[in-house]
Amino acid sequence: MDSTATEKPPTQRLVATGIDALGAMGAGNPPPGMDLRRLAGLPPFQAYMALQEDCPAGMGADQFALERAHAAIARAGADAFLAEYVAWHRQAGSWPNETPFGEPL
Repeated sequence: MDSTATEKPPTQRLVATGIDALGAMGAGNPPPGMDLRRLAGLPPFQAYMALQEDCPAGMGADQFALERAHAAIARAGADAFLAEYVAWHRQAGSWPNETPFGEPL
């Protein structure tokens, strides 16, 4: 009997791992320390998101803004998305006494 016929192939391993819930669904993660849910509750942010896409009937503006923000972050990256929002907020001029993130000036 020849020795090559009795050699076993290398052991194969199967490892189970979890998933990143947001990443798995294609949603982008906000920068660390950013409360995207709070941001989505601000009227200026909701207005900005509504300009990007119409809110479906029956969906709350805050939930819509949150979902679309996650999608936009996944598509463009958090820094680019937030830079666009900040530029829009400044250009709109409708909220002169607060920052784009709702803090009073």
